[in-house]
Amino acid sequence: MRALRSILPVLALVVLVGLVIFFVWRARTADAAYGPLVAFCPGPDYYGYTCEPGTGYTYLPGTADSLLYEDDGLVTLPLPFPFTFYGAEYTELHASSNGNIQFTTRNAAYFNQCLNDGPISGMGDMIAPFWDDLNLIFEGYLRYGTAGTAPNRIFVVEWFDAPPYDNPNDRFTFAAQLFEGSDDIVFWYQDVTATTGHNGRSATIGLQSERLGVALQYSCNQPAVADATALRIVHPERPNTAVEPAASFVLADAVAAEAKGDLALLLETVNQQGTAGLPALNRRWLNETAPRNSQWFWNDMNGDGRNELIWLWRGGARQPHLTGLAVLGYADGGAAMTPLLYERLAGRENGWSGVQLKEAGDVTGDGRPDLLLHDETSGALWLVTAVDKTITLLPLDLVCQGSVGALDGRLVLSGCGDKERQLYEWDGQQFQRMR
Repeated sequence: MRALRSILPVLALVVLVGLVIFFVWRARTADAAYGPLVAFCPGPDYYGYTCEPGTGYTYLPGTADSLLYEDDGLVTLPLPFPFTFYGAEYTELHASSNGNIQFTTRNAAYFNQCLNDGPISGMGDMIAPFWDDLNLIFEGYLRYGTAGTAPNRIFVVEWFDAPPYDNPNDRFTFAAQLFEGSDDIVFWYQDVTATTGHNGRSATIGLQSERLGVALQYSCNQPAVADATALRIVHPERPNTAVEPAASFVLADAVAAEAKGDLALLLETVNQQGTAGLPALNRRWLNETAPRNSQWFWNDMNGDGRNELIWLWRGGARQPHLTGLAVLGYADGGAAMTPLLYERLAGRENGWSGVQLKEAGDVTGDGRPDLLLHDETSGALWLVTAVDKTITLLPLDLVCQGSVGALDGRLVLSGCGDKERQLYEWDGQQFQRMR
């Protein structure tokens, strides 16, 4: 009995040491399943996501057109099943024309950024199969669809024949597949080779949670993907419980993309050189491979006491997609001009090539000048005016093949129908024919 009493403390110590060793080993084993906050494929990242080749997966095309015919645009798509991403469950997503999917933001940013230093501010919880500057205004489609049956469905978001912004002759086709139940993601690259290379040379591929401060990057601005290949992003069976998923979130307001291309150059010119730089800029554009002419006016259209610059681009019959209108002004009393209005006038359903910008005086009766846009080819008409001091482009329900002008606060139009000359007066919402 005395011997047993002497052995008990030793046994207790052995058991205690064993438990300590077991729990330390278990903790280290668990920690080994999770990586740093910012990780690179194959991972894992801090939440537990890993990457691996998508061998054995099939390319699934989208079956429905999202009708997102925009440059730097987004469309909201409902999910056919709840999908968990970085610990939060979602029933819809926001797909960008620029090759990414967002859950908590609607950011039209075209300029991709690397995830090396962590999640990109303003992009929220994002899946980026091919975040690059793409343009869906005239060519390409963002399609979606569901394959399979519950509880093993796959939701597909596909960018089909999507051209890069700076080379409309190239086309990219790729997709993101979201898996029901497992919450895995597969990036499929059907065709990402361009005439000038590419394969990801200006794209970010990966995922992030700005909400949790976690990111997993596969590549950034590197030719890291090839045609007819896939990448699988594996959702962890046991996500890191040290990461605190949000029970709910507030969808961030839509963020407009920054100015680029011709608009960015126009802003730079007028802010650095003022009016003196505009004729030289027009000559430069006239002499480029895709020439376009310009027409501009200075008017105080919103009544803030400072003139706005109204600028029209025209690409002509061979380049109707270059037709566009910009109004630059001073927002909130700032010292530099910013875009108050920017519209690409041509689209898939039209090819306006003979648009002219015409002064019309004050035809809406608000004491501020208005402008008319008239496409001499189709007869289409628009009014550039201020609505509650916000400069707006209003399409007019008129088609006039003849002359267009204004007199005594009324529109004077010809070739609009059965009469050679007609007068129209603004009734507060639209123009009504007088005689």
